[in-house]
Amino acid sequence: MNNSRQRTASVLDGWRLALGTFTAIPTAPPEHVDTARAGVSLLLAPFAFGMWAAGVGALLALGDWIGIDPLPLAAIGVAVLVLGNRAFHLDGLADTVDGLASSYSQERSLEVARLGNVGPAGVAAITLVLLIQVTAGASVLTLAHGPWVFAALAACSRAAAALTAVKGVGAARPEGLGATFAGSVPRVAAFGLWVLVLSVVAGLAYLSGVGLTGPLAFFALSILAVAALVHRCIQRFGGIIGDAMGASIEIVFAILLVGFTI
Repeated sequence: MNNSRQRTASVLDGWRLALGTFTAIPTAPPEHVDTARAGVSLLLAPFAFGMWAAGVGALLALGDWIGIDPLPLAAIGVAVLVLGNRAFHLDGLADTVDGLASSYSQERSLEVARLGNVGPAGVAAITLVLLIQVTAGASVLTLAHGPWVFAALAACSRAAAALTAVKGVGAARPEGLGATFAGSVPRVAAFGLWVLVLSVVAGLAYLSGVGLTGPLAFFALSILAVAALVHRCIQRFGGIIGDAMGASIEIVFAILLVGFTI
């Protein structure tokens, strides 16, 4: 009975941590945070953000019904998604890219990433990723069930964070968000989560009528992109940083959207 209660408490704390970390939805703080609960939160991130994404889908469906053109409507959708995580992931994207683009010194790169001052590389990364999200999102909104495809892909992209924290990936520094989450996700669990994402992407491709080739090819590309990001972080930082988790989410969302434009 004790083990059952502990598992329940771990899942509940993981859910609260997922809501608090990946969304702006008010929630009670977890009673305890450890590696196991951090891993649970990463696995639950797509479901936690899915609550916000469902609202975005409804908003986009309303905008489509009113007759708002796809491009400004996609910009609204991206803006509300950013609002849904308090721009936390865009901040992570900028800090990660700035750190990777800075000095070849590991200490200096980590310091640049930690400071949070957005440099030219970070500005360029945010601009390009948002540009891809908005333009590809506008194309997605013209598809059958487009607003819901857009929203579902946003939720699916949150699975990227689990890939950055699989067992064997160490933290770049002993403190901070990365240290809590690094290596917290069992590889089997991460694999299972991405099989689920694959199923969702395939289902969305069928519903929208775009065929499987583009969505599945870019699904595979999104996994490779996260793997490349993690590899680069290990090379330059000595391990994963919390900012890279946010960066991976924004990158994967952009890639998944592009897959539905083919």
